[in-house]
Amino acid sequence: MKLIRLVALAGAIVGIAVLAMGSTATGKGKTATVDVDDDFFSPTKLTIKEDKKVEWNWITDQPHDVTKVSGPGKFFESGPLQGTGVLFSKTFKKPGKYEIFCSLHSEEGMRMKVKVEERKRN
Repeated sequence: MKLIRLVALAGAIVGIAVLAMGSTATGKGKTATVDVDDDFFSPTKLTIKEDKKVEWNWITDQPHDVTKVSGPGKFFESGPLQGTGVLFSKTFKKPGKYEIFCSLHSEEGMRMKVKVEERKRN
């Protein structure tokens, strides 16, 4: 019984460490990637430049979606998607702060933020 608790504790610690490391990303390159896992997005915060594409990559077989809660521009949602390797992408064309969540969960559950900064123009 003690071994089971120890293994569970070790798993929880690793999970927290992974979430902490993936909490902020700059999304360098042409596309920023967000993993869609069992009840969480990783990273949960993303800072990108305008006109950058964000790609959500399902790494779980559980159904999830990507739904814009707030931010500039038009509303978007992926609709429910399921299966590892499933992709949904969105190019963010307007600077601002966006809040994204999975509508298949409670509103306090699976959420993330995308900050879109203006590109420097010459």
